[in-house]
Amino acid sequence: GINAEYGKQWYQRRVRAALNSRYDDVREASWKLYHRFDKSREENLCELLNKRQKLASLSGFENHCKRELSGSIAKSPVVVQDFLNELNYQLQDNVKKEIDVFGKSKRSRESVGIWDVSYYAVESRCKFLQAYPIFQSKLNLTIVVEALNRLSQEMFNVELVNEPIKTDEVWHPDALKYSVRTQCGQTLGIIYCDFYKRPGKDEHICMHTIQCGTFTQMPIVVLVCNFDKGSDIQTSDVNLLFHEYGHALHAVLGRTRYQHVSGTRCPTDFAEIPSILLDSIVNQSSIMEALFNIREPSKNHCLPSVSISDCYNSTETQVQLYYAMLDQ
Repeated sequence: GINAEYGKQWYQRRVRAALNSRYDDVREASWKLYHRFDKSREENLCELLNKRQKLASLSGFENHCKRELSGSIAKSPVVVQDFLNELNYQLQDNVKKEIDVFGKSKRSRESVGIWDVSYYAVESRCKFLQAYPIFQSKLNLTIVVEALNRLSQEMFNVELVNEPIKTDEVWHPDALKYSVRTQCGQTLGIIYCDFYKRPGKDEHICMHTIQCGTFTQMPIVVLVCNFDKGSDIQTSDVNLLFHEYGHALHAVLGRTRYQHVSGTRCPTDFAEIPSILLDSIVNQSSIMEALFNIREPSKNHCLPSVSISDCYNSTETQVQLYYAMLDQ
């Protein structure tokens, strides 16, 4: 009944919370408990695999993998496997270095286990960032939007223009309206920004498409965030905002004949390219200088030679790599 389901969910939440325990033995026991064999899960997985195979056969494909990849950039399982093998090869040196660091940080004398990777990656990343106070700073949202505008101008030759809002045009007084314009003044699309949190609002940072961009209609999208009104925002939230802004630009700059394939309505691997591009450069020196308005180098504004997104990330990436290989 409802009580049994609630109890199961509560139990799973407690186990997941224990996965981040500072105690090595608690973390190990929780990981093994969370990933223990479950007959019902195995039955569900087998049913899923059988239905996937049946769907692939009905669609004229040899297997599910080939069906899924037919509409992607990769096109075939061979290309994906070659990519995963090459990525795994390139990760090896950094993974070994990170495991050494994790081993020195580990409180027990046992070797580093898979249940340790995420915990010690976060811990090591925090220690690394303590040497660079700039990453601990908070940012004024206006400065972040200005940085997005500068990035748009330098990379895509478009600019964000804050537009007046008509009566009853938006769903809340906090919402802002930006037009995306070319250097000639042509409006390519509209981005509404709902930056601040309020009761009942979705807690995620995301992008929604209201109207797709085609040869005959202008794209309209919404950026939804959950920042505290009147407060500066965390550097981690800046990363998320840049990522979602990449999706917004993709939707606004794209033009197709049919709207059901416009913007981010495309193969998943291709849909993530613009957002990952912006996500990967947000911590580069030139962007950080624009964000923090750094005029003169100082101890407090020292920038690392490595991007924050690459800091102690190789081991976690390798874990995801193994999952990807298993899913082939």
